[in-house]
Amino acid sequence: MKGLKIGTKIRLGFLLMLILFGIAVAIGIQALSSTERSSLLLEERYQQLRVMDELKYLSTDLTLLFMDIIVDKDSGSVSAERIQLLRETKKQIAID
Repeated sequence: MKGLKIGTKIRLGFLLMLILFGIAVAIGIQALSSTERSSLLLEERYQQLRVMDELKYLSTDLTLLFMDIIVDKDSGSVSAERIQLLRETKKQIAID
């Protein structure tokens, strides 16, 4: 380096800084990409848990509803309110 001109040394120093900056940017992009993938996986898992919670809720509702219908059937009638609730529940779980 002793035999190089000042201008060449400055250019080499600037080039070294550009290379280091490029490496830092590449590392930053990689870290953001990894964070985005983790965020997407977390969102997917959250949606799966929401569906499972909704299914548990609907399952409990259906069980109680059918128990009420069975009890009412013994007395000879099923209320219109329970029939409507059953229709709404069937729509929520998309069955006919």
